Amino acid sequence: INAVSEASKIINVLKNFDSGNEDDELGSPTLTPTIVSGGEASNVVPDTCEIRIDRRTVPGEGMEEFMERLEMFMENIDTQADVSVGRAANNSPLLGAFRTSEENNLIKSLEKVSQGDIRPFNAVCEASYFAPEVPVAVFGPGKLKDDEGGIAHSMREYVDKGEVEIAGRTVISMVESYLD
Repeated sequence: INAVSEASKIINVLKNFDSGNEDDELGSPTLTPTIVSGGEASNVVPDTCEIRIDRRTVPGEGMEEFMERLEMFMENIDTQADVSVGRAANNSPLLGAFRTSEENNLIKSLEKVSQGDIRPFNAVCEASYFAPEVPVAVFGPGKLKDDEGGIAHSMREYVDKGEVEIAGRTVISMVESYLD
């Protein structure tokens, strides 16, 4: 059994994974294969293959629930391979989705000072570590993507100097406004 060939089947079927969770603002959670590792040499049929996935949640979905649903889903995949589901070796936490109410003073202050649109942030960041304890907002210069595709974490990632200067002034004004 070629584990890499079986992995390609599994990746194709993973497109159908649906946790049943959906958020009015953030939409559906995503499940994206990001790393596939298998094989030792070009003339040896690989007997193992590892697929790493990135999970982007919506509010209300935790790691335990996700892992249970994924395990049940994987049990029903038609493959010749022995399949197991586990956490990454680094045991990194699932960066959970969060929502800070638009009525929160932090959000109102940021909206007033920045004169920008308040919208859901549908990417992952460390703010989710703090969201259960304190109100958080994701704010800053730059773009996640443009017409050509992704910018963040890509070879063409950039931030305009002028946007950094504006963001700096906005943060100072926002903190002053928030403390009043």
